[in-house]
Amino acid sequence: MAMAEWMIDGILVACYVLLSLAVLAVLVTAGVSVAKRYGAVVDVRGVAPVRIAVSIIVMLFVVLALTFFFGSSEAVTVNGREYVDTLWIRLSDMLIGTVAVLLLLAVMLICFGSLFIRK
Repeated sequence: MAMAEWMIDGILVACYVLLSLAVLAVLVTAGVSVAKRYGAVVDVRGVAPVRIAVSIIVMLFVVLALTFFFGSSEAVTVNGREYVDTLWIRLSDMLIGTVAVLLLLAVMLICFGSLFIRK
């Protein structure tokens, strides 16, 4: 049994490494695409697209970090089974909190745009 468990752990680690490399490749490709598309454009009708794109990405990572650190790590009971792995509890709490914050921010910005921005 020890050999089978070792192989399963190796496969899981390989999957995590490949997933991480795929996410990194997507982020690098998106960054290069934004840099190529908006690198030469300084100002479009009074709006700087590069600054907006960079600020959105930075704000997303800040919200993810804040919701992770403020997330609960208490044990959760689901269907009579108790889950105590604090990392996964915090990650799920982070995703739920991030979705809530971004939805609230989107609604606020839509309201602001419809009420205060006139052409």
